[in-house]
Amino acid sequence: MQFSNFGHIFVYNNTEQNIAALQNILSSGVYKTFSTGNIYQFLQYAKELTPDLMIFNLDDEKKYSEETGESFAKQINLTTFPIVLTKPHSQKFSAHQRVAHYIHLPLEIAKLQDIIDSYCIGNKNHQILLLNEYRPQYDQLHRSLDTSGYTYFEVHNADAAEIYLQKNHPHTVFIEYTPKLITARHNLQHNRIFYVDRQQDITEIEKFLN
Repeated sequence: MQFSNFGHIFVYNNTEQNIAALQNILSSGVYKTFSTGNIYQFLQYAKELTPDLMIFNLDDEKKYSEETGESFAKQINLTTFPIVLTKPHSQKFSAHQRVAHYIHLPLEIAKLQDIIDSYCIGNKNHQILLLNEYRPQYDQLHRSLDTSGYTYFEVHNADAAEIYLQKNHPHTVFIEYTPKLITARHNLQHNRIFYVDRQQDITEIEKFLN
C-alpha cells in the first residue's frame, strides 16, 4: 500500500497477466493504492475508505458483472465512483452500464495513466471530454480526432463524466446522441456541450473547438 495526498485507487486483481503493466503506477508512491484478489478483504477495506477510482484487472470478464459493481458500490455507500476494466490486449470487452473505461494492457498504459491522473489529481486541460457508449470499433469520429491531433478524455459513463468535470477543465464536451446519453447534458456542468455522431467527421464540429 502506498500513501500520498493524490487520491485512492482500489485494484481487484484477478490475473497476473496485467499486473506488471500496472506496477509502475501502483508502486510509484504518488497514490494510495490497495490491491487484492480476495473479495472479502476488498469489501472490508472498501467500507473504511471511498476510492477515487476502482480498477478491475481481469482475465475472465465473468468475474465482473453489473451485480459485482453494484455490490462494491453499496458497501462503500457511493454509486458514482469510476470503474475501469483492464484486460490483456488479446481479449475483447463486453459493455457494462457501470463501467467508465475499458483498457487493454500493456498497449494502453499511457491512457490508463491519464485516466488515473485525471480522477485523482485533476487540473487536466483536455480539449474535449467525449462521453459515448463503448464499442470496440474504430469509427469516423475517433479517426478524425486522432488525425487532427486533438486531446480528448473518453468516458462511457455519465456519472464518471460528472466526476471528471469536478476536477478538470476541458474546452468542450461532446456527448454521443444516443437514447442512453442524451439526458446526460442536463447534469454536466459545462458551458460548451454539443451532441455528436460516431460517423461524424471532425470538420463538421471543429468550429466548436476554437
